[in-house]
Amino acid sequence: MRCQICKEETEFEEYDTAKHKWYVCKYCTNAFSLPKKDVSYTQEFYDYFINFGHIKKQSYVFQNFMLEMEDIFEVDGFNFQDKKILDISGGNGHFVKKFEKFGARAYLTEINETVVKYARNRLKIPAIVFDLNDKRNKLFEEEFDVILLRSCIMFCEDLSLLLKNLISRCHDKTLVVFYDCIPPLIKKMYQFENDDYIYRFFYDKEYLYKSFEENGFDVIQHDYRNALDKSVHYVLKVKKNG
Repeated sequence: MRCQICKEETEFEEYDTAKHKWYVCKYCTNAFSLPKKDVSYTQEFYDYFINFGHIKKQSYVFQNFMLEMEDIFEVDGFNFQDKKILDISGGNGHFVKKFEKFGARAYLTEINETVVKYARNRLKIPAIVFDLNDKRNKLFEEEFDVILLRSCIMFCEDLSLLLKNLISRCHDKTLVVFYDCIPPLIKKMYQFENDDYIYRFFYDKEYLYKSFEENGFDVIQHDYRNALDKSVHYVLKVKKNG
């Protein structure tokens, strides 16, 4: 069996959960999951993103996200005025929209057309359909001052492909923030075991660092913290080499 991340044929530690099986690669130390039966990434899942109940429920979470984001950028005294900020796989767009109160110009990508249309038509922000794992997909033509990746890296099979896409949209001062990336912890594999739609990949920190370096980025700040749901995750801030 080959690892879905490093593509090596190697041995794995296996963890059997209710609806998925997790594999921890002994070569690259990353983890990936496979569903026990076909999981349909249904339209209903994305419809929930534009459901009023979801938006209302997320408002409190977003407030806390914003506080953490302010903390992340405060270190550099970052000024968002007239800056272009891109949220990749950013859901319904309400989160990145909140940066407009600081004078930023918000942009969004998401894999689902329904959500993208919602962001364009209701929130009036530029939004495009973008699949992290599709080599044919391209990001906006603009260069961005800030690029956010919150949980989406845990759905990304080919980090090199993603990072090449990102660096093409960066200038020398662009900050790329990987806000939420869970390390390969066994307890996290079981936390989501009854959900059909779960994270696909848990990346090892050293593997992430190596991937960044090989694709033209330097890690300029890193943190290891508890999220709102008390889960441990990485917060990484990277910048284009040079």
